[in-house]
Amino acid sequence: GDIACLIDLLSEASDPGEAALLAAYARARKPDMMARYLGTNTLDRITGSRSWMAKSLQSFGMQALNASASLRKAAMLAGSTPVKLPLS
Repeated sequence: GDIACLIDLLSEASDPGEAALLAAYARARKPDMMARYLGTNTLDRITGSRSWMAKSLQSFGMQALNASASLRKAAMLAGSTPVKLPLS
C-alpha cells in the first residue's frame, strides 16, 4: 500500500521532497489508485442510476452480500487490499 511503497522509496532517497522520489511514488501508486477510482466510480454510477437494469443489478448484489458472510468478507478485503495490475 501507500506506506510500504513510501518506505521502500525513502530507503533509497536522501531528500524526501525530491522531485524524482515523488514522481516514482506517483508512478508506483497509480495502478492501485486507478483501480480503486474505477471501482468506486462504477459503484457510484450503479447506485445513482435510475435504470431498471442498474437497480436490478444493485438489488441482486446487495442480496448476495447479505446472504453470504464469506462474500461480504471477500468484498471488504477487495476494498482494502492493494491491487496489482500489470504495467504495460
